[in-house]
Amino acid sequence: MKKLIIYGTGSHAELVYAYFVKDSNYKVVAFTVEQAYYQQKEHFGLPVFCFEEIENHFSHQEAEMFIGVGPYYLNAVLEKLCIQSKAKGYQLANYRPSNNNTLFLPTFGENTFIDDASRFHPYVQFGNGVTSIDSQFGHHSKIGDYSFISAALIGGNVTIEDHVFIGMGSIVKSGVHIGKGSFIGMGCIINKDVEPHSVYSVQGTKKREGLDARKLRSF
Repeated sequence: MKKLIIYGTGSHAELVYAYFVKDSNYKVVAFTVEQAYYQQKEHFGLPVFCFEEIENHFSHQEAEMFIGVGPYYLNAVLEKLCIQSKAKGYQLANYRPSNNNTLFLPTFGENTFIDDASRFHPYVQFGNGVTSIDSQFGHHSKIGDYSFISAALIGGNVTIEDHVFIGMGSIVKSGVHIGKGSFIGMGCIINKDVEPHSVYSVQGTKKREGLDARKLRSF
């Protein structure tokens, strides 16, 4: 099995770790974080090394790397760490489940994460550093580098440029173009093109004051 180093010890790194351990051809051998965030020597029983010195413990000839950080600053942090890892000579791994029941999978670059609940029509294209969690993608859609799609429905022929975040329950109409660096919050319906660096959100559900759920008889 190939050896794998996971960057990060946060919740996203733990999610990635669980998938790689459960269903991949990789053996996770260590975690790594930058010196400024180094707080523990072990995580899940594996050593944690400073990123600045990781090559002293596992060279790029013997291990690959996966950057397991969440979409901070629209994945600018992820991109930076991917660039730094490649500069050290490490190949960046991808994760896709072996038991995914879909007939089709997208083409993709490096450091891409596709969970077992994601579904794809034919001819979907992912760039580098894309994360798909519990999302569905229509045919001929293109997802740019370092984008994060969480529990969303993406129509066919949609173009999503680099560094885009799409939150849970959002729907993107077929043929829509979403500009670079945009943030689409939870529960949005996007039915027209989105300009770069736009922010879309919906008002959260309000509590109905004066009502007691124990007194509801039908709804």
